[in-house]
Amino acid sequence: MAIFRRDRSFSKIVNEVDVESIPVHFIKRLKLYLTDSTIVTIEKDDLQKVDSIEELLIQCNFVHQVMDMSIELDYDGIEEDVTDQVTKLLNYKEPDDDS
Repeated sequence: MAIFRRDRSFSKIVNEVDVESIPVHFIKRLKLYLTDSTIVTIEKDDLQKVDSIEELLIQCNFVHQVMDMSIELDYDGIEEDVTDQVTKLLNYKEPDDDS
C-alpha cells in the first residue's frame, strides 16, 4: 500500500512517525486497485461519510476484488491540526493553586 508524501519539512517529520492507523479526515484521496485492473478513486468528501477505511471497504460491493490501495494524505489538514494542538499546549496555563 502506497502513501504519497509531499517533499516538505513537515512531511519529513510525518515520514518518521510510525503510523498504525490513519484517521479518515486526514486522507485526501484513496485509490483502490481491483483484480480486473480497474482503479477506483475515492475523494475526501466521500471519505468523510465513514469512520474508517475498513467501514468503507465493507460497504463496497467489490471489496473482494481489491488487490491494493494507495492513500494520499491531506498534509495541509494534518499540519493545521498539529499546529493547533501544539499552540494550545504551549499556551496552556496551569490554574492558580490556592492551597
